[in-house]
Amino acid sequence: MRDERETRGTPLVCPIHGPLEPGWTTCPYCQKETRESTRGGSEEATRKRAAPPKPRSLSERETQKAVPAGARRQGQGEEKTVRRAPGPSERGRGRVPPTERVQRPPELLAWLIMKEGNRIGQVFALDPGGTEIGRDSANHIVLDDSKVSAFHAKIKVEEGKQLMVWDLASANGTFVNGERVTAPVAIKENDEIKVGTTVLVLKTLE
Repeated sequence: MRDERETRGTPLVCPIHGPLEPGWTTCPYCQKETRESTRGGSEEATRKRAAPPKPRSLSERETQKAVPAGARRQGQGEEKTVRRAPGPSERGRGRVPPTERVQRPPELLAWLIMKEGNRIGQVFALDPGGTEIGRDSANHIVLDDSKVSAFHAKIKVEEGKQLMVWDLASANGTFVNGERVTAPVAIKENDEIKVGTTVLVLKTLE
């Protein structure tokens, strides 16, 4: 509504409804329209506030969560997934290291114990496939003895459980219980083998 101003001796004129009656300071028609428009706006705002919120659509994950547990057990609301049992070749794959094969122990276990030399009391295990003795680092038993040749002697298991000793053309010879070895000689427990100035005693375990 626009404000109308009263001039002395002149009736007020509403720019919308025209001249007003004498004594009127405002246009009653404009006031009525203003009240109706105000009432309509407030009623519309009240309806908007009172109206329940519009339900939003659920995502696929929320829809699955909304399905009752009983319905899921009956196969409703979600797809069934059938899992097959792993086959023998798949069972345990990637979790367990490969199985190691059991090695057959040798039929005879034997050791040489240094009785005389620069490392008295040292124990040397004999290899079932053959044990070479000398100063060269390629030997199974390396002795720090200047009287020992680079490849001096060899001990090997023959015929299952029999230990034999060979002299490998050494400069100072190989001796078993004081006797020089000129051909392969059978040795047994507690026999003494001398190479250079080193004496080794044989111990066995069957």
